[in-house]
Amino acid sequence: MLADTAPNLRNLFPNALSLLSLSILLPLFLHLLWRLLLNPRNSKPSTQAHPDEKPTARKKSQSSFYGTPTTTPLNFTTVAPFPTSSSSSSSSPHVSTEPDRWYRDHSLISAPDRVYTPTMALRTCPFDDWLRVDTNYPARMTHKRNVLDSYGWKQVGGAMACRPEAEAAVRELLGYLGEYLPRRFPGVWVSGDDGDGGGRWLRSLVTGERFELVEPWGGLHPLEVVARVTEEDLAVLVPGNGGDGEEEEAEFFKNVTADRLLMRVNWGINDREELFFLDGTHLYEGDEAAADEKIDINQVQLRIERQVLRRLPRSGAICMLTKTYLYRLVEIAEEPGFAARLGGMLHKLPEKLAFYKRKPCQPGTASTTLATATSGATPSATTAPTNGSTTAGPTNGSTTAGPTNGSTTAGPGTTLQDGYLWIRAVEEPNFHKYLQSAPLYSAGTATIDVYTQAGQFTIDADGQLAQLVSAPGEAEKLLYAHVAGAATRDGRTLAVTFAETKGTYGTFAWQGDALTWSAANVTRPNLSAWYVCEDQALFVNLGNYLYETPDGCADETIHYYNDKTAND
Repeated sequence: MLADTAPNLRNLFPNALSLLSLSILLPLFLHLLWRLLLNPRNSKPSTQAHPDEKPTARKKSQSSFYGTPTTTPLNFTTVAPFPTSSSSSSSSPHVSTEPDRWYRDHSLISAPDRVYTPTMALRTCPFDDWLRVDTNYPARMTHKRNVLDSYGWKQVGGAMACRPEAEAAVRELLGYLGEYLPRRFPGVWVSGDDGDGGGRWLRSLVTGERFELVEPWGGLHPLEVVARVTEEDLAVLVPGNGGDGEEEEAEFFKNVTADRLLMRVNWGINDREELFFLDGTHLYEGDEAAADEKIDINQVQLRIERQVLRRLPRSGAICMLTKTYLYRLVEIAEEPGFAARLGGMLHKLPEKLAFYKRKPCQPGTASTTLATATSGATPSATTAPTNGSTTAGPTNGSTTAGPTNGSTTAGPGTTLQDGYLWIRAVEEPNFHKYLQSAPLYSAGTATIDVYTQAGQFTIDADGQLAQLVSAPGEAEKLLYAHVAGAATRDGRTLAVTFAETKGTYGTFAWQGDALTWSAANVTRPNLSAWYVCEDQALFVNLGNYLYETPDGCADETIHYYNDKTAND
């Protein structure tokens, strides 16, 4: 506007404007110039702050939470159809012969003979495997329709809610579902486009329902359309403001991209067979719970949630789709060793996690209120085996506790010594491989390797990680972990070795049961993030977990394990 005004004024002066006209236009022009250029409210804050003043925090843009939005759409043309079973029919999807039995899938839930270790259970998810459909789908969708019809958009206790800032993301998500569902599940969904003023639509081969994918969406809110075409629960994550107006930025969400899905597994125990709980399925600090002695054990369910997160490229929003599985305990208890493992898992839950999982609501349990945890508590290093074994010896048939890689040091053997702990990884491809030194029981590289050579560790009063290398009955001999001061792999890793002298750079600690390392001059977004790289060597991960992983490395978190013997 200013660029247009100045030439116009110059053209007016030769025409001998009256003094009165000039006296009106000139002040207006100068005022406009001041408003646009000199107004102190428009000036940027100075980068120089008074020594006694706290610098004004710069508000981050919305895209800093979600990453930089892009207009490049997701491409679902390569999505492969889910295999259809031989029992397919026009009235049922039958895309699998039975619902997923996750307690049999050792890549998702550890086998019955493995002791439970609490983790985030994070893993990447194949692009095609965004959603799942099984033979429960018709019954689940009938149940979901009933919930939506009964609770819908209620302000309190409603099944759906959508803030204005999430509207665009929901519309974007619906468009992608319209592309993905008929390609992935052609036995369940077909799509079409009416054209000539019409629009894209989906039709269910199971129920015969048709859903419009473009405005006005058949008179439904787009969120309701999403809810009625997917069995999964949906959460669309929008940026939130902290108390000082700054956006809370979770490092975890930086790892979620449009073409890179993240999945995690969650679990709980329901006292009845129900999917939709108005009062939730967890307990929080301040809640009180009483055990119900009238619980029917035949109705108690193991509840498992498959949570898949992906970023929507246009809006930059993150959506989480959650599929819930329910298994009756009386049924899965027939799986070999499963009942004993589940009981041991519940017994060993940390106090806060046990409270959150509603353990106090189970008959025969203790405290019904959450006690204040003691920070920095040292975990017990010995516990009785939970798999029925009456021996503390090796579990793989070995008759020797000696090393197997040529070391001349006998070491502490395969039975956990008092005051020490095993340390192992809990994510693929190094699931239940154990921390040790190479050569075994000797100064050298820290590695994550086979359980038959697992080392035994403690963190001393100085925060240094020590490995026991002396045999039972001998004078105690230790090796200490050393973290290198110079980073490798483009500044993303620090090497870890063992030596006879105590380490001096940084300190180790337990965060829950996870091993962490920190140093005063090192800023790490995740203190419990590690890499296992070539030759199983262990490295400190200086970056984000599951983000820009160096070639030849795998992201891991490593955790203490205190059963009497190591296992895989």
